[in-house]
Amino acid sequence: MSDVEPMQEVADRLRRLEDRLERLLASGWRNAWAEAAALAAEGEALAEAGLPGLGERLAQVAAATGSAPASDGDALPALAMALAATRLLRARLPADAPPPGAWAPLSAPAPGARKRTSAPPDRVVPVCRVPHAEGELWACVRLRGAHAEELLLLQPTGERRPWLRHALEGSLCWQARHPLGASGDYQVCTAVNHTWADLEPDALLLVPNDPRKDQLIFSGGGGLRLVQLAPDDLNVYAWLHPAMMEAARTALQHSQWALAWVEGALVAPLALLIPGGLFRRSKLVHLVPGAPAEAL
Repeated sequence: MSDVEPMQEVADRLRRLEDRLERLLASGWRNAWAEAAALAAEGEALAEAGLPGLGERLAQVAAATGSAPASDGDALPALAMALAATRLLRARLPADAPPPGAWAPLSAPAPGARKRTSAPPDRVVPVCRVPHAEGELWACVRLRGAHAEELLLLQPTGERRPWLRHALEGSLCWQARHPLGASGDYQVCTAVNHTWADLEPDALLLVPNDPRKDQLIFSGGGGLRLVQLAPDDLNVYAWLHPAMMEAARTALQHSQWALAWVEGALVAPLALLIPGGLFRRSKLVHLVPGAPAEAL
């Protein structure tokens, strides 16, 4: 066996380990104790392969998660450090052989060849304000047509249009990814070279004066829905930030409508909705300190 083959095997092993740690960190790291023995064995194997530093990192993960569901104080830092060490090692491995598969050198396009069209701009609709460790952000949904495809948090752009009425179009610059509940996650982004555009008249289904349970907000479907929150059930939901649950607890006197991101069993409330009437407009209540309300 040549020297290149063992190195390729190590690179493949590190790639699989990196994927595994990313999945645990993004969506299931609190239950990493179930994989403690496997991570410890992987660490021993990597130490024998000449990577004792990474083996020690994995041993620390196994020690922090080996007896009970993981706590923030030990397991999360250990997982993050092991993932960082894996990425650094994989980036530094010598690449003496081309990757598997059919590869050809890059060449200039042939004369008269059709140019590749540029990707369409990202399109997001701001829904409400939310608290975050990085400061107050905008909860938004990324649209594909009229389909609410993804929940993300956006750094405020300074200028703002009415919530749920306008789309922000441009390029999204990824900043971070955070876990949401036991199985979900969300991204934090900034908008680059953005412009504002009105939503198409038939894109928004929400009729604030006539809310209905599980009503879709956008005509193309997706995860943004209307749900009913009860003051005694707030602990069952996935919250983007603990301060949001406290704001909801303060604002709720009885069951009330809320805009929420729903994905499978995950329900993440974003803002409260106060339906309007004959002589009053509907209001959106932001789940930030003070629970300010704005007319829709």
